[in-house]
Amino acid sequence: WAPFAGDAAGAFGALVHAALDAGGPEADRHEQALVVRFLTQCFASIEVALVRVPALRLVSLPVWSALNARALQAQLVQNPQLSKHWRHLVKKETKARAAG
Repeated sequence: WAPFAGDAAGAFGALVHAALDAGGPEADRHEQALVVRFLTQCFASIEVALVRVPALRLVSLPVWSALNARALQAQLVQNPQLSKHWRHLVKKETKARAAG
């Protein structure tokens, strides 16, 4: 991760997004496998701050919208500090849908 240290830190986030775009549905299996391998390396290096910030954005609170209602509610009960953030996210998404 050394080439992305310092001033190039923003470039790493751009690289993550480019990799995700390259591994989309139109990519062949080899390209998708390369993206999975890259992301695996990212999550294996989660202790590196440069890697942690863009990687955790991929698995943060918005991913919870894929949970069924019962599982989501159970997680929010177990993690009450996240309830406020979840409500804010839902409000923001609702506002975006209404505007768009």
